[in-house]
Amino acid sequence: MTSVKLPGIDKIRTIKTIFNWYCDERVEAEQSSPESHCLLRIYINDSKEVAIIVLSELYSNRNSLDIEEGFISLAKNICQQIPEIIPYFSQENTIWLTHYGKFSEVSSYTTFYVEEEYCQKKLKSTPSHQLVVGETMVLTPEQVREIFQDHNLKFPEPESIDDILQELGHDNQQ
Repeated sequence: MTSVKLPGIDKIRTIKTIFNWYCDERVEAEQSSPESHCLLRIYINDSKEVAIIVLSELYSNRNSLDIEEGFISLAKNICQQIPEIIPYFSQENTIWLTHYGKFSEVSSYTTFYVEEEYCQKKLKSTPSHQLVVGETMVLTPEQVREIFQDHNLKFPEPESIDDILQELGHDNQQ
């Protein structure tokens, strides 16, 4: 896991890691592997008390539960394994984004032009205190850039997923 303080007016922190998580729902459904992984990036602006959590689906996770199917378990696992984000874990203070692109598919000529796609997921709690996914919106990279700017965070455009995976020592084709 890498954590970086970004220069700027606000106190900004970034966490990047290959996040391994366990999904109870998958075990209950008796499906193949309960262990999954994704690229997790957390951008925290302490001054605004907000966290943007970007979960990128990786091709190397193809035989396990993807981030859409196991989203609730994934969110719970993040809070358990990275407790420093718990103060930001509320509907107002946390923005959850799932992220897909050519790094989510087998590398071939057919995926060369695959566009990146983001989905914003709003988590809510039921009266019985169960965590559920509320509204889901598909976003363009421009809309995601606006969300980052609205919270005084720099949109991570210059970084390619391949560069991040290499920095973290992760082979996405395995």
